[in-house]
Amino acid sequence: MLCGRCDDILRQRVEPVNDVNEDKGALYIHHASLEGLEAATAESTKCRVCSTFLDLFTSGERQAIWERKPQEYVTTAYLCRADHWSLATAFILVVNMDDNMLTTKMHDEKRDFMLTMVFQPIAELGGIYCKRTSGSSTDSQESWELAKGWLASCSREHEACGKGTKTSWYPTRLLDLSDPSADVSSIRLRLIESEPIDTEYVTLSHRWGQASIFRLTKDTFTLLRDGFDSSILPQTFQDAMAFAKRNLKIRYMWIDSLCIFQDADDRSDWVKEAAQMHRVYEHAYCNLSATGGEDSSVGLYRPRRTGSLCHVEVDLTFSILDPQASPTRYAMLDYHYWEKELSKCPLHYRGWMVQERLLARRVLHFCRNELIWECHEMAASEAYPTGLPSIYQNQAKARLKSLDPDTEGRRLRQLATTESDSRFFAHQLWPRIVQLYTQCQLTEPNDKLIAISGIAKRMGSIIHDDYVVGMWRRYLPSELLWFVDHHRQSNGQPSVRPDEYRAPSFSWASIEGCISAGTPVEEGILFSVKGLSIDHVTEDITGLVKGGFLVLEGALKRLALRRPSASVDMWLVNVNGKDLLRHTDEEWGPTSLLVLLDVDQADFEVENVGQTLYCVPARQPDGRHWSFLICLILEHLGDGSFRRLGNIWTDEAEEIDFVLGRGEDESLMPCQAYNAESGRHTFRVI
Repeated sequence: MLCGRCDDILRQRVEPVNDVNEDKGALYIHHASLEGLEAATAESTKCRVCSTFLDLFTSGERQAIWERKPQEYVTTAYLCRADHWSLATAFILVVNMDDNMLTTKMHDEKRDFMLTMVFQPIAELGGIYCKRTSGSSTDSQESWELAKGWLASCSREHEACGKGTKTSWYPTRLLDLSDPSADVSSIRLRLIESEPIDTEYVTLSHRWGQASIFRLTKDTFTLLRDGFDSSILPQTFQDAMAFAKRNLKIRYMWIDSLCIFQDADDRSDWVKEAAQMHRVYEHAYCNLSATGGEDSSVGLYRPRRTGSLCHVEVDLTFSILDPQASPTRYAMLDYHYWEKELSKCPLHYRGWMVQERLLARRVLHFCRNELIWECHEMAASEAYPTGLPSIYQNQAKARLKSLDPDTEGRRLRQLATTESDSRFFAHQLWPRIVQLYTQCQLTEPNDKLIAISGIAKRMGSIIHDDYVVGMWRRYLPSELLWFVDHHRQSNGQPSVRPDEYRAPSFSWASIEGCISAGTPVEEGILFSVKGLSIDHVTEDITGLVKGGFLVLEGALKRLALRRPSASVDMWLVNVNGKDLLRHTDEEWGPTSLLVLLDVDQADFEVENVGQTLYCVPARQPDGRHWSFLICLILEHLGDGSFRRLGNIWTDEAEEIDFVLGRGEDESLMPCQAYNAESGRHTFRVI
């Protein structure tokens, strides 16, 4: 259903406020008043465009907007072709809120308060979308039947998901839900070593949140081993157990809080089990994911409006953008559907979930509005039960399972012509995994390396490379060039280096922040790794570390950083005594190179006076696809040892030539060795 204003715009019964041609879209005043927008979202109208747009805002944000006074309008709508998405026959409607309606807090959060609706001809969709009325809850018979169909089809047909195979490996402990035909309330913890089984098991991914969860400890072990009633468990656990028995006919389940000892004073079992977490999910028949739950007290299922998944179909012409257009029946698709329905669900802000979702062969998501399916060969949902339309399949957020280094790496390796190409393609997946992982949060910050160790083990077994605290040895120089996006964490707080040691400063794992990982390349690298030493807590080289260093060989340059003024978020860069200034901006004054600090700080006055700041040219332009010079920022700690602080970027030729040139007194730089012929220093980064 559409409100009168949206219908008028789409049928071109109102004039745009701009000049329109085939290459330029049409801009309209969407709603001029809050009353009009509110009426469009009332239950009697429930315009799909306006309602979906307002769903972008929290209840508190809506209230704040409603307290503001519009100037000329509340929202605009922009109608254009979708050629740039390789959808030649589709059209796009973009709805935006006027900036004056947004609060300062909304602006500061840098969220996109924008709706993008795609109108795609129904004939091109091939009937893959939902046309029927859906149940009023995700706990409906038709939802269950659809989920069972996905599982059966995947188990029977998908090569990449191990069709027809049954696991021969089992976790240390599993929950025995009793015979599937029996009452689900009787549960006991089963020790696989002493009570082996020969059947499938499922896993559960959940968010601990603030809920008080009954867990396995030394004190509760006897109770769990002898058997207990499921009523003492959180509702999410009870729902998952009932679903496994009732719909999947599976007797065994693995849940982290009930299958790993959680004693705060003894983490030995947790460390041991965490090291084999990747196997737990890899060998499970399916991972049941409480994706829509804030914590484990709320259960798996959610109520929903009847028919909320059914698509709006509308007959349109779009002659204002295409004079040759003829009446066509379109389906209206929310471009950010997958992101809103799945990627931005509460569970996916949990760091451990990246590993669980990526390594499991099959994942059944219990989301806020529907069930969603992911396996190595297909992504589907109740809205798109036979697979996603192309506009979603081409989005990175809808291809998380393709990040698996085995399945996606295999596909990429088919494109390779040499073994070198093969390894390079597989390495390309790692930066995408790191970026996704560091956008999540961990309850225990010290889990940073452990919570991704399972993926690292999988990757290492495929590419046959050495793991170096979140990076890989083959492309280690270029992978050291990671940076923190806007020196911010995923929750908007500034990036920090935790007080308790968890990784050397050269590793992104030493920082709490959203990381853009270094791209695996060899061209243009200006320094080399001559040696390394990592001190691991256990024998697991992908797990916890307690120390480490790299021995690098490169050209050290003296560095000074200062701000033009305390209120300006910018740094002026001085290399070897020369200020590298680009131009003078009317508003900001002198500008300089781009400085990306791992952790922001007010000033570097102490370091500048003590002359402890240095930079090392790390990657230069290659004359083809890469036009920047990147330098690592280092702080000298004494005895030729440094710690990393960030990096510097520039694409100005004059600046690049100066930084790459030989400076005076190079032999006096603090280092372990200096090669006068090459001008390179040997030094240690810890």
